[in-house]
Amino acid sequence: MEPATVTIANVLTAMTTVLQSFYSMFSNVITTITGNALLYVPVLFGLLFALITVAISVVRKLGVRGVSAAGGRRKRRRF
Repeated sequence: MEPATVTIANVLTAMTTVLQSFYSMFSNVITTITGNALLYVPVLFGLLFALITVAISVVRKLGVRGVSAAGGRRKRRRF
């Protein structure tokens, strides 16, 4: 029994097959979610929450911090 030869064409063919199956599964999931309101609304809220969380973390990485309700900078409490 001869070992299978690995060529760039074989690797690219295998990668193409894997990507096509991934896209097929992804499109089936999207179709299922958008076709059912009971799935669509929670998924939409989850994506919105994730987007807001990422935006807050990016803003904080840039050095912008929140302020207190009094309108000024927060003061440290001394004990």
